[in-house]
Amino acid sequence: MYFCAVGYRYFKATMFLSGFLFGAFVTYVICLEENLLPFEGKIGVAAGAGILCGLITMLVQYVGVFLTGFHLGFVGAVAGLCIAEPLAHITSKWTPICSVLGAGLVCALIALRFQRVATVFATAAVGSSMLTAAVDYFVLASQLLVYAMDRLKAVQTEDVLCWYGWPVVALAPATFFVGVIIQLCVTGKRHELYKGTTYCFIVHTASHSTIFIHNC
Repeated sequence: MYFCAVGYRYFKATMFLSGFLFGAFVTYVICLEENLLPFEGKIGVAAGAGILCGLITMLVQYVGVFLTGFHLGFVGAVAGLCIAEPLAHITSKWTPICSVLGAGLVCALIALRFQRVATVFATAAVGSSMLTAAVDYFVLASQLLVYAMDRLKAVQTEDVLCWYGWPVVALAPATFFVGVIIQLCVTGKRHELYKGTTYCFIVHTASHSTIFIHNC
């Protein structure tokens, strides 16, 4: 709920969490594929990589905004693949790869141009996805998460979603739109990120000193 409600308001913390999630997730997946470390070692390495990526995205603003926009494209691409699956089963693994990378890069570039709107939409999308995944874990035993992973792997899903799983599915778009409205109208209203550098010049004369402040 943090991402949905105040993701844009607390920009630095959001950038750190975005980098941490990205670095930890990618590193943990690599550790699972290689399977060289015990479970505790995988968690430790993933946490260390996540903290490092989080610090980079927090301190370098444009890197954080780019990664946040990429998260928006990633979530949108996965949602699109899940919606398209009942209509046409995807067999080629290049389709989800190109979809995720293409949508992620497009949204990342858009985020660099429209930082406020893109950050609001990205944090709402990530927050709604995480909240849905948490409810899915307790109600459906991560059935929706497995379904999404199958779409990324381009494999057939055999489990059929139960009737009480559809309210969990509807939770994602509902919390997304609520998060966007809350941030645009309440928490992110009149809160603009400062972009640029402030230069301060002090000119000394015989009678007085003058301070010039220039923003660019």
